[in-house]
Amino acid sequence: MTQTKSKQTDLNDIVGKQQDSESEGSIQEICGFDTEIQILDGVVKEGKYGKFALITVLEDIVERKVHSSSKPIIETIENLIQSDSFNGKDTVGCKIKKGTSSNDRTFYSLVGLKE
Repeated sequence: MTQTKSKQTDLNDIVGKQQDSESEGSIQEICGFDTEIQILDGVVKEGKYGKFALITVLEDIVERKVHSSSKPIIETIENLIQSDSFNGKDTVGCKIKKGTSSNDRTFYSLVGLKE
């Protein structure tokens, strides 16, 4: 039987010895689920266990730095970067959604993105 992690990996574990004090915590811990957030900016970095995203969000008029190692969120941030969505003028509205894959692994994604 395969065990899955029930706890989100800490950013320090993701990036290894490199410290990144910019992040207040994971996006789902800071922003919660099914709550409208506005993404201001994002960057994808390589960490000890693979890629992770550092994301600047606007939540209840407060700008916050969060992170995610969720593959769907990383792919979304990469697509937003490529489409020049982080132009400094607009925000990208969305919600964080928790899902379960066919092999019962939990994942997080951003839904309701305005095209």
